[in-house]
Amino acid sequence: MSFNSARSIRQWRQIWPESLNLLLESFTAAQGETKGIKDFISVLMLYDEHPAGEVEAAADLALENNIRASDGVLHILIYANDTGAVIVPYEARDIAGIERKPEGIEAFHHGRRHRGSSTPGQGAGIGYDEFLLELTAFELRARGENRLNRRIREAKFPLMKPLETFDLNAVPDLDIRLFRELAGCGYIQERKNIIFLGRSGTGKTHMAAALGAEACKNNYRTRFVTCCGLANELIEAREERQSRRLLQRYSRYDLLILDEPGYVPFSREGSELLFQVLAERHEKGSIIITANPGFADWTQVFGDPVITAALLDRLTHKARIINCTWESYRLKQSLKRK
Repeated sequence: MSFNSARSIRQWRQIWPESLNLLLESFTAAQGETKGIKDFISVLMLYDEHPAGEVEAAADLALENNIRASDGVLHILIYANDTGAVIVPYEARDIAGIERKPEGIEAFHHGRRHRGSSTPGQGAGIGYDEFLLELTAFELRARGENRLNRRIREAKFPLMKPLETFDLNAVPDLDIRLFRELAGCGYIQERKNIIFLGRSGTGKTHMAAALGAEACKNNYRTRFVTCCGLANELIEAREERQSRRLLQRYSRYDLLILDEPGYVPFSREGSELLFQVLAERHEKGSIIITANPGFADWTQVFGDPVITAALLDRLTHKARIINCTWESYRLKQSLKRK
């Protein structure tokens, strides 16, 4: 539910002064919609501590002086109340040509003689408790959305592929019960791994990204990277004497998604560095890996049979292995569009 669709906000906006609407527009123009609305809510919360007339007069003065943050409105209130100074000259209309309420201005001039008429509980059919509850709910939703956006940006998915976009009917051999269970992210809490094995086009990357998106929704730190890209990043870090810092960063993710290690064989240095990442994460954080070749062919990818055996030992320990034996998912999707 958005700010404007909250029932208490809709009801209150019918009776609050136009200066509040202008202040909201000013805040969102200066700070962006989400931050501006959150900051504007801080102004609305002032009604719980100050007479409505004082808040509205402070909003008028903020508009006149191009103040675009709640701190400025609060400063006006504190300054006026602490000094008793008359800092807002009375005018019948403000700079936008909107009628002001004399009682609101008078209250601002002369102290807290009475409350204005646009408090949430007067004429709106709601009280402060309900209003503050809705504002709190809005704040929690806004924080949740910001947190999710931050997690998704950090994950660096090549494309956003939410779980809802994966056609489970196109892969009848997939254990749907297991897949939905994995979407609950219990494997992350248990520090278990998931391995998708299968031919190209079977939806391995799509399923891995979908599970990664679910992890982000559950506030788990997630990172998506191709095995080749990670190997190159590790080699560059070693050359710049930053390998330890990079290894530590990759060890801190709750979920690391490694995509397709089977297309390009790794150099010995790349294999050793990838092994270090997996060794650092063993039983400390979950890994999802998508691979084209079967385990028997991994030696051709990683080169050294000893490194390959040790790597597989760590990956498959406490792992869910999903064999994608069905026909190409991408081909089915392409044919369906035709």
